[in-house]
Amino acid sequence: MMTKYISSRYGVSTATFYPVVCSSAYFPVLLLTAAVFLFAITGCVTSAEQKNKWVFTCPDGYEFTAVFSQDSEAVTLEDKTQKLKLNIERSASGARYTDGTTIFWNKGVMARIESGEGVIHQDCQGDSN
Repeated sequence: MMTKYISSRYGVSTATFYPVVCSSAYFPVLLLTAAVFLFAITGCVTSAEQKNKWVFTCPDGYEFTAVFSQDSEAVTLEDKTQKLKLNIERSASGARYTDGTTIFWNKGVMARIESGEGVIHQDCQGDSN
């Protein structure tokens, strides 16, 4: 630790300076602590994403993934061939998401997908991964 006197237009004051951490014996400990902290933060982000990700399996064998936004205002549906982003719309019961063509209904762990032609997949059972 070093103390230096600094003069300014407000008078003379002191400032304390500490040696650079990188050149000290504490650098490996600091580096390890930073690595553990970054790893912990990464784990938290993954957990939050997983809470919003559901895999649905329908009785007809169709399987798709639904990833809900943090505020549940949108959902992204994805299967082996396509990916759709749908926005929430007001509904009396459950949650209804649509892009104007495709409609995704979700209540609890159950879901169904509709289009302008009617129900495409129904009684789909969800499981959060």
